[in-house]
Amino acid sequence: MTMQIVPALLPREIPAVAVPVERCVCCWSIAHPDQQYPASWSSTLCLEHASWTLQRRRAIRRERGARP
Repeated sequence: MTMQIVPALLPREIPAVAVPVERCVCCWSIAHPDQQYPASWSSTLCLEHASWTLQRRRAIRRERGARP
């Protein structure tokens, strides 16, 4: 199995959430589009962005499975 690298999303591609979490990578990208996520922080996702990410991954897998 080959490992595929998924390019980083642009802040405009990430949905905003009602209550942003400072250490969430997605929330950080939206709030600070001109800054990199602090390297000293562990990359985490808030519950809403974790759910969104899982939905995206499932959709990509379904799409790949449907290809001939």
